[in-house]
Amino acid sequence: MRLAIGIDLGGTSIAGAVVDSAGCKLATLKRPTPASEGPPVVLAAMQEMVAELLARSPGPVLGIGLGITGTMDREAGISIISPNFAGWRNVDVLTPFRERFGLPVVMDNDVRVGALGELHFGAGRRYRSFLFTAIGTGIGGGIVFDRQLYRGPYGTAGEFGHIPVRADGGPRCGCGATGCLEALCSGPAIRRRALEALADRSEPSVLRSLPAEEVSARALAEAARAGDRLAQQLWEEIGADFGLGVAAYYNLLGPEAVIVGGGVSLAGDLLLEPARRVARERLMSPIRDHVELVPAELGDEAAVVGAATLVEGLVGA
Repeated sequence: MRLAIGIDLGGTSIAGAVVDSAGCKLATLKRPTPASEGPPVVLAAMQEMVAELLARSPGPVLGIGLGITGTMDREAGISIISPNFAGWRNVDVLTPFRERFGLPVVMDNDVRVGALGELHFGAGRRYRSFLFTAIGTGIGGGIVFDRQLYRGPYGTAGEFGHIPVRADGGPRCGCGATGCLEALCSGPAIRRRALEALADRSEPSVLRSLPAEEVSARALAEAARAGDRLAQQLWEEIGADFGLGVAAYYNLLGPEAVIVGGGVSLAGDLLLEPARRVARERLMSPIRDHVELVPAELGDEAAVVGAATLVEGLVGA
């Protein structure tokens, strides 16, 4: 039995698992990310998770795969910048893990490893070329061409969340630009849009009974499914913006599919149906007739499983 550990470092939580060569998670952990406490604290929390997973593993592991949000120099093991973490600049990630555990340790962007998870064990098994995008604290992307992950010459290919979709500027994104898809459709952006709508619009809504801190993408989805008209209107608007990003990607690269994961994707067709409609309206024939915008089969666990596949020998052996 071939085993590896996968760790997904996200802006909200750290998730980890012992994964076997069939993509099964044999031991799992999930904890809040101490994102505001600085790189040493975050790295220590990740290492403690690895130590606990090693203790719970049913056998020896081949190595450790890390999915890290933000941009990086994979070969040097340096995380260059992560906008969702305090003080995160040029952080040496791999050295402390290798020194502590004495195992092979590999890293990549968290959403790109999510693409690997879907490629090997999820919805991506049906396609040769696709974009995997995860919508959560931010929005990232992983591009697969001919069943190979494409990183680009600078390791930054797939920054789907930073496609500009608002010509008038729109809200400012964490990257510093305005009108990015991430600034309109990420979890924090959806919360902001819901709060703005509650303040600016007069429609009745069950969301008005919630404290501001409980307004979220999940709450918005629950309200919409219960028939709340304001929530349904907001999902139409959010989905339409997301569809503009999908259309831009399809027009440029013409993939077989866009696979959508991350916590916000749990809204399902509340997000995906308006996105499909808008994307098809914006695309040329014959591309518009072949838009596949589908949910990730691994849900929000794609990055954990995909991180484990970074370890040489887990898959394809």
